Amino acid sequence: MKKRSLLAVLVLPLMVMGEEKPLQLRCIPPANLVRNADFKKTDSRGRPEGWRFDNCSRSPLFSSRIVTHPEGSWLAVNTDWQKFGYWLQSIPVKEGVTYYVSVEVQSDAPAPALWVRCKADKKTSGKKSRDIEYILSARLHHSDEMKEVLKDFIEEKLIRTLSPVTWNRIGKEIKIPANRGTHTLEMRIGIFGGDAGQARFRNPVLREAGSVLEAKILGPGWTLLKVRGAKPGAVKLDPAKTEQTVSVVMPAARRIYTAELFGANGKKVTAEAINE
Repeated sequence: MKKRSLLAVLVLPLMVMGEEKPLQLRCIPPANLVRNADFKKTDSRGRPEGWRFDNCSRSPLFSSRIVTHPEGSWLAVNTDWQKFGYWLQSIPVKEGVTYYVSVEVQSDAPAPALWVRCKADKKTSGKKSRDIEYILSARLHHSDEMKEVLKDFIEEKLIRTLSPVTWNRIGKEIKIPANRGTHTLEMRIGIFGGDAGQARFRNPVLREAGSVLEAKILGPGWTLLKVRGAKPGAVKLDPAKTEQTVSVVMPAARRIYTAELFGANGKKVTAEAINE
């Protein structure tokens, strides 16, 4: 799988050896709203700027540090058994908009978690308002063995397992209610119980859910591009052009989109893109 930013594009090998692919896809995500998402900015005590630690268990055994690696920087959190604590950032959001919130995790033994809370204004328009809260925890039983079982029910590319050596992304779409005075999302990444040890976090993301899928079409004779689930779902092409580029929107995150390119004489090329 070839990654571009936080989005992956998988293109099937439907081309003649040595020739350029007639259908080339590029995913363009919205801006990441998380500040200091690479953890490279630290304060005088070595803590990530823009984040603060919420020690829910009041445990003196929590310790965190920034690890710098050729692959990038990440946040490592050490904990004792069955403890709860999170690094927190408050991020402005817009009412009525759907967002995708996620983070990549590794763990030796603790249960890493992404905890999201949106606080509503109780006084807004006299309406009854309530907070939105989600806790996404990657449990240890989400192993490679469990992945083999889940493959019969879930698209393999979307299955996430917990590993001490492989980065896996946990995430969720969240729609901010309209007219409820909800203007801030609290994003927490940290420990949600589990055994003693270390969990690691990198590339936290909060962005609008929809991403642009840019399709570059090479060669003449192509008449139509279809992307199931995208907006628009079909785009007419000019068969006289030898190169053309069109764009559609993939509205849902953590979703696989299939692109189909049609041409004269029954020609067809297929590719897949994951909005993540």
